[in-house]
Amino acid sequence: MRTLLVIAALAVIVSPAGADYYVAGDFNGWNASGNVLTDLGGGIWQASMNMGAGRHEFKITIHTCPR
Repeated sequence: MRTLLVIAALAVIVSPAGADYYVAGDFNGWNASGNVLTDLGGGIWQASMNMGAGRHEFKITIHTCPR
């Protein structure tokens, strides 16, 4: 039997226009700009990654474009 563990994080973030969001975690060496998130609208962001089964830790990082 296989088990799928889904973890959802909800955060309210006030960020400048033009900010890019990335996910960093144990699956990409904690690379702060390794996997960019795509805005699906309505406050939903997505990234697709290949990783092994099991528990993974992650954080969301924000990069702003210099003006």
